[in-house]
Amino acid sequence: MYLYDLPTTGTISFSDFCTDLTINKRHIVNIPGVTQARANIRVVLKDSKRAEQGQKDFLQLIKEPVLYSLSAFSWRTTLSASIFNTSPRLSLPGLHADLAFSLLTYAFALSNLARSTVNSLGRYERDRAISDSDRKSKDEQLNVAVDFLCRASGVFTYIGDTVLPEWETHVKTGPTAFEKPPDLRREVNIALSK
Repeated sequence: MYLYDLPTTGTISFSDFCTDLTINKRHIVNIPGVTQARANIRVVLKDSKRAEQGQKDFLQLIKEPVLYSLSAFSWRTTLSASIFNTSPRLSLPGLHADLAFSLLTYAFALSNLARSTVNSLGRYERDRAISDSDRKSKDEQLNVAVDFLCRASGVFTYIGDTVLPEWETHVKTGPTAFEKPPDLRREVNIALSK
């Protein structure tokens, strides 16, 4: 069962707002690659939205590379969709907003993968007829699920303790005022990390 509705994002071209200010322009070759990496994330999220419940590939979502000014990034929220039954597409300023949503997506995918792994094990701990080798195998799978949850917790903590405070520092120096969705509040991310 899929616990969280993963967000979707709009298209963006980093070459529209990123400029290489180095003398020899050595970073200019990386801009199309970053644009393509973000487009790949968008495609995976869109495909996941369209897939049937049993076909959602959590591993594909968490393996997508997240590569990362003053542009706005478009994202559809996750928590608002789950809690308030509304999933508005928001336009948020700055690269930190895009990084925060990309990391949120990664953490939610890890959490979903952990949950589906545990659900697939059934209630084996109460099964007296299970063989020792089967119990050991299921214990190992349970440990993998715990590892996924620990990783998700670390990502949520990083978002709350690092990404969001840095974003607020950068946004305060810019001209844009906006209301953050629950997904991008420090307290919510710290709660999710628990």
